[in-house]
Amino acid sequence: MIVECAVYRAGGVYRAVCLDLGLIVERPSADDAARELMDLIKAYVQDAREAGIAPEDLLRPVPRAERLYVYRKVISALVKALVLSAVRRSGRRPGNSQQGRVEYLSCSV
Repeated sequence: MIVECAVYRAGGVYRAVCLDLGLIVERPSADDAARELMDLIKAYVQDAREAGIAPEDLLRPVPRAERLYVYRKVISALVKALVLSAVRRSGRRPGNSQQGRVEYLSCSV
């Protein structure tokens, strides 16, 4: 089973969200948030397997509004990356590219 995940800045922290399992982690760094989310996903799946829960019954998607919010963040980050790429090719000096960092991940569980 493959699940969708994203890591993005939310205020003063980074939020890592598993869109298909309804799991959310907030940490001071994107790497810490992603790492903890992966650990949480593994523990969730392991506990479910030990309880005899079928893989298709594991899914608890986040609400539609949260999913759309994450997709907008991902699209916005992609557009910013394209614009920054164009600015760099033009020889202009780009601004801070880390501020809008969003990572979109899919992981197999």
